Parts: sequence; structure tokens; C-alpha cells
Amino acid sequence: MTYKTFSFPQFPDYTVFVGYYTDITPETLKVVKNELVSGNQTYNYCFVNTAHLISVDQLYCSLHRSIQNHVFGRMKAKTLNTEILYNLSPTNNINEALKRFGVDESRSDIIVIKVAQNSEDDLLSCNAGIEELLSGKSTTELEDSVLVNRVDLKKFLKLFKIQQSNEDLQKAQLHYTSEAVAASLLRGC
Repeated sequence: MTYKTFSFPQFPDYTVFVGYYTDITPETLKVVKNELVSGNQTYNYCFVNTAHLISVDQLYCSLHRSIQNHVFGRMKAKTLNTEILYNLSPTNNINEALKRFGVDESRSDIIVIKVAQNSEDDLLSCNAGIEELLSGKSTTELEDSVLVNRVDLKKFLKLFKIQQSNEDLQKAQLHYTSEAVAASLLRGC
């Protein structure tokens, strides 16, 4: 059990569950994608692929902005889960955000997020429910070192229009994170 639950100080009524799941088959991810498209409430989670994520801070910025938009009634997407994916994206296109940051059947890992209001009890049972849905385990803690090794750097740099650094990837991670977050926050400006 290596998942996190936390809340942002500005929004103490909202608790966030974040788990990183590995060894998931393409067939399972295809089922998840189909169930999400059909609106099955059993799959009422935000599923994020790791191809375009360089750090945990990038994810947390999206989560914070999404909860803020939800609280103040400024969401661009219909659901909070889709809003999280939208706020990861540097474009104004929700479908593009779903394509880039949503379920990718070619990968064997996924980040699963659940945002709950005043119901930490529900979050305690999240991990077991997700493991059952995915037939995968959350055995690795979601950290920057994990994401930097899972990111598709070429696609990441192209999507966020970032110049490749001459530093090694571990050192360039902070720079890339800042650039990606800025691109997502300033999209369409």
C-alpha cells in the first residue's frame, strides 16, 4: 500500500487520494477506457498516464487548480476528473487533454486520483477498489524519481514546447517542471 491521501490547506474539505499502479495489462486499460467513456460510476476516478508527467509538482498544480475551479464554479470540463486532465494540458482543447493525459493502453502504469469532499472514509477503501478494477498493485510510491524515469521526454518536450536542456534529466527535472506548469497555467494567453 503505497498511496497518498492529503488535502490542500486552502481547501480542507477536499481530500485527495493519489496512487501509482504498475504491471497493468493493455486489455485492462482498454476496459477502463471503455468504461470511462460509457460513464460507469464504478470508474469514477481520474486516470492519468505518465508519458507527459515529469514531476509530482506538475500533478499537484493541476489538482490544486482543478479543486479551486470546482469550488468557485469556474470549471471548463463537465467533471472534476476531466478538469484535472485539462489542467495538466498546455492547450485549450479538452479532447486533446484527454488524449494526451488520459488512459494510454500502450503503457503498463497509471496514476489514479480520487478527490472526495468530507469523506476520508471513502478514500480508505479506494486502494482496494482500484486494485480490483486494474488487477494491478500500488507497490511504488509516486515520487519525482519514478516520474522522471517514466516520462516520454521527446513527446513531453514537444507537447510543452520546451528546449531540451544540456543537463542530465535528473538535474533538468526542476526546469522542465517549471516550464510545463507555466505552459499549463498560461495556455491561451
